[in-house]
Amino acid sequence: MKLYVIGGGGRILKYFSEFWKTPGVIVIDDICANAKGYAFLSKQRELKK
Repeated sequence: MKLYVIGGGGRILKYFSEFWKTPGVIVIDDICANAKGYAFLSKQRELKK
């Protein structure tokens, strides 16, 4: 099982914890990751129409 931590929470985790070094933990610390994902899904939805 993998744990994905995305966005600002990932950045905080990297600065204040060693938890992100655990095997199976994937940290994407881009603070815009959530917005980029939403934009991608919106484009995909528009292409389906």
